[in-house]
Amino acid sequence: MRQLIQDISGGGVRVEEVPAPLREAGFVLVQARASVISAGTERAALELGRASLVGKARARPDLVRKVIDTARAEGISATYAKVRGQLAEPMALGYSLCGEVLEVGEDGPAAPGELVACAGAGYACHAEVVAVPHNLCARVPEGVSPEDAAYATVAAIALHGLRLTGAGLGDVVAVIGLGLVGQLALELVAAAGCVPLGLDPDPERVAVAHEAGAFATSDPVELESEARRLTAGRGADALLVAAASADADPLESAIAAARSRAVVSVIGDVRIDVPRRDLFAKELRLVVSRSYGPGRYDPSYEEGGADYPADYVRWTEGRNLSEVLRLMAAGELRPGRLTTHRFELGDGPRAYDVLTGDEPSLGILLSYPGRADVGARSVVVPGREPRRRRAIGRARPRVGVVGAGAFARSVLLPNLTRGADIAVVATATGVSSTAAAKRFAARRATTDPDEVFGAEDVDAVVIATRHDTHAEYAVAALEAGKHVFVEKPLALNALDLAQVERAAVSSDGILMVGFNRRFAPMVARVQRELSGRGPLLMDYRVNAGRLPRSHWTHDPAVGGGRIVGEACHFVDVVTFLAGSHPQVESALAVGGSSEPSDDVITATLSFADGSLANVIYSALGDPALPKERLEVLGEHGAAVLDDFRALELHSGGRTSRTKGRRDKGHRAELETFLQSCRTGEQPWPIEDMVAVMRATYSLRDRVQGGHPVAQ
Repeated sequence: MRQLIQDISGGGVRVEEVPAPLREAGFVLVQARASVISAGTERAALELGRASLVGKARARPDLVRKVIDTARAEGISATYAKVRGQLAEPMALGYSLCGEVLEVGEDGPAAPGELVACAGAGYACHAEVVAVPHNLCARVPEGVSPEDAAYATVAAIALHGLRLTGAGLGDVVAVIGLGLVGQLALELVAAAGCVPLGLDPDPERVAVAHEAGAFATSDPVELESEARRLTAGRGADALLVAAASADADPLESAIAAARSRAVVSVIGDVRIDVPRRDLFAKELRLVVSRSYGPGRYDPSYEEGGADYPADYVRWTEGRNLSEVLRLMAAGELRPGRLTTHRFELGDGPRAYDVLTGDEPSLGILLSYPGRADVGARSVVVPGREPRRRRAIGRARPRVGVVGAGAFARSVLLPNLTRGADIAVVATATGVSSTAAAKRFAARRATTDPDEVFGAEDVDAVVIATRHDTHAEYAVAALEAGKHVFVEKPLALNALDLAQVERAAVSSDGILMVGFNRRFAPMVARVQRELSGRGPLLMDYRVNAGRLPRSHWTHDPAVGGGRIVGEACHFVDVVTFLAGSHPQVESALAVGGSSEPSDDVITATLSFADGSLANVIYSALGDPALPKERLEVLGEHGAAVLDDFRALELHSGGRTSRTKGRRDKGHRAELETFLQSCRTGEQPWPIEDMVAVMRATYSLRDRVQGGHPVAQ
């Protein structure tokens, strides 16, 4: 299928053939009929993409700091690879469209063949076929054209901003900024029984508002005078700031026109920098509207399909979508009058030239020719042949990659291509799979993991998806006879782990889990010097850092929590050094912490030879403190490993010190995997990997109160 995308590095927009999406549970597969280019949001993304590296740095100083910190810790080359990977990833454009349902599961918003309005960046993209979560779709009523319904998401933004003001029948509401959202807001203000006023420096936009029957002006003083005239000198009861501006002028205009104790709702991207005295004098309430309404940016709502009860949250983003469609059907919202330009999808780049050019525009609509089917979920990447290197008598394994997120693109794939050919890349979206396939010289891109598992030209499968799919995909690949590398964790629970173990034992393929730290040069040296020569006493402190509460790792069903999702790394390191399977003796969470219990723990593990390990894993602490520190005391010496950058070995009264760039073993790990693919020899026993995961589950269960998590 075809999709409109933007290159992050240079900002160029193009139409590209990408694999069609696969419908997951809780999603609707939609064939687009019309989509809207949102002037404010998409122009900002376009301008950032077209900016120089210096311009990008000025716009995102927070990311510059991360780059500097990474360079200090990992070196220039590793940092360059990560930055290059981010810049090479194209961006899917668009977030507001209408289309026809192709495939839907139970409890979907509409039946196949019906029209739905769709919302959400990354979902409702400018593409022929899109996969959108149920809660971000709304059935289009009879009488509403696909072109009008395509504006539903943009209108929902205006509606939510209006709701936040609490404006009611007879209130005077001023809209500052009469772009696409502002024009729709004026109509919504009138539909709510309020008196609409508008302000915009562009006379043509003022004229559009006049044609809709609203008062509008380009003069802030005139707006203020009209608001006072209508309210017996009080001023506007509510104000919506829908402008996009690098300064605070729109907000200042709103404050000037407001009555005492009015509500100012900020919808647009404006600078919020006004003197406190102006807000204080009128005791104004300033609120910032969050997109389409409650549920936005909540993964449980948007991706998980968990709706909010209407008794407690009357207007979610999904219900706002339905409401603006109802208003369109009733004739109270007429977005079609705002369309100034129409383009076919194939002419999409010209639409963005209009958006950033001097030609006046408001609503820019893209139309789609329609399809007879969903489309192919795999495409051959044209003009890409694997880069050949001298084999020195050894074959280069052909690898299929499932999951190509930031970590895979910056770490796994660059290291894999040193000794293997990438045959196919599978990701959830066609844009990302195609981009990764092009960058790493893969022959094909797909959105269907089964295309990887069953491919005849794939010897080995690398799985780097979210944690909840690791076990399922590992089993499928092993049963297909492939060699398998799966990022940690191997599985989220004991039942899934047992299935992976059975598949691995009965398969001809090798299995390796991404416990990279055991391959770190400094850890390997500690193992050579101290392991197997008597019991060890180990202390492993991890300053893990905080994760947002909404991060998918915290979701037990998706990420498994941070113990299973990350702390398994540290259980594996001490297991590797002890040389036998771990047993959890105790595990406690810090009480009264600001972070979840899984994020602040201490655990003691024992081993068959008498070794003991204490693991402290904490989201508390400070980012300035290095993440990991390991101390090992043994019969024949001691070691201190400081964040994989410095190692002290103490033996016979002498100390040797080694320093270098941080190396957590990723390169050596993948070299080992590829060599195992060539020889067919298991890199280390499957039962050892399984034992580490079982110990991690035990650790998690103890922290959560001693009750095993339901399988």
